Amino acid sequence: MNQESFQAVVAGAEHRDAWDALVSASPDANSFLRWESLDLIARTDSYGVRFHRVAVIDVEGGFRGAWALPFRTKAGFRYSTYFEFFYAGPFLHPDLESGSVHHARERMEVMQALASAQADFLDVIEAETHPAMTDVRPFLYAGWQVHPLYTHVWDMSDQEQVWNSMNREKRRLIRRTTDTMRFGFEPGDGVIEDFITLYRRLITKFDWVPLPRWDHDLRRRLVALRDRDEGRLYAGRDAAGELKAAVITLLSRDDRTAYLWRCAYTPDPEAHTVVPTLYWQASIALRAEWGAPLHVNFGGSPRLTLTLFKDYLGARPVVHYRLVHERPGLKTGAWRMARRWKESVRRIATRRGLLGTLYRRRATAAAEEVAAS
Repeated sequence: MNQESFQAVVAGAEHRDAWDALVSASPDANSFLRWESLDLIARTDSYGVRFHRVAVIDVEGGFRGAWALPFRTKAGFRYSTYFEFFYAGPFLHPDLESGSVHHARERMEVMQALASAQADFLDVIEAETHPAMTDVRPFLYAGWQVHPLYTHVWDMSDQEQVWNSMNREKRRLIRRTTDTMRFGFEPGDGVIEDFITLYRRLITKFDWVPLPRWDHDLRRRLVALRDRDEGRLYAGRDAAGELKAAVITLLSRDDRTAYLWRCAYTPDPEAHTVVPTLYWQASIALRAEWGAPLHVNFGGSPRLTLTLFKDYLGARPVVHYRLVHERPGLKTGAWRMARRWKESVRRIATRRGLLGTLYRRRATAAAEEVAAS
């Protein structure tokens, strides 16, 4: 196939069925790239996130590849933003990921067409690929920056092998905590509020300062995910019924993966015993429900201590990639400088405790507003 045999188009509502069919078939996609899931993210974002969706279509109307990127616009400057539900890289028709030499040129051309279509629209792009996409050379040849990243994965097809690969001390802690606490998926509205309260406490402890309406958006997303059975809260409670830890599991049936999205726990010395048990019990519960294959994806590790924690749990480090492209020009330079200035101010304010104080005031006001309503 040559580039005269296909075209890159901006995907619209008329492409919805073909888009979802490609998500289901492609090894490079998860369920949260489906059309309605992208719409859900946009609807529940308070800061103007939209999606630029492009597809490469052959002469017969078949989808050969697609790519959706979340973006925001400021003063006419369009930049991609963080994709909440893990990976927002390009995804290809499965025969382009088969490894066959007969599709080598077509794969290269389809990926370059997707890259060009996104770069023509967005001034700045940062996106992470699905771990199944191992060959990102087309982006290197197109002049993009490509950075390796790591996630951690349990392959629950062999549950016993995962258990035996754990650090012995982690296995001991899991056994002990399983005997003294109650674990399970909880679907009610009450546990959502309990989770947000616990997560807020954790944020305060580590001086993380989210956007002002983070809890509002998170609440709406949790309800929507629960109602669509695309996300569940798995909770751990002590003998008195107090919530000690909970994790949001994102359920992607298309790639047979449960993504451990956000975890909240009580900031006390016992937390290190609860979280491993929480992850393990959630995983074996899903394995019993789904059967094999099932992968559990832990997500990235911004700190060395966190990556070692996942290593000790026997999770396998798996590489994926961050794709970066910046359009040359004064606007991009000004945007980059403004971002660096903002990050510098944020670091200084965090070290001095100013952002933590501001967040605690906002959190108190938000809690009082909820109580009053």
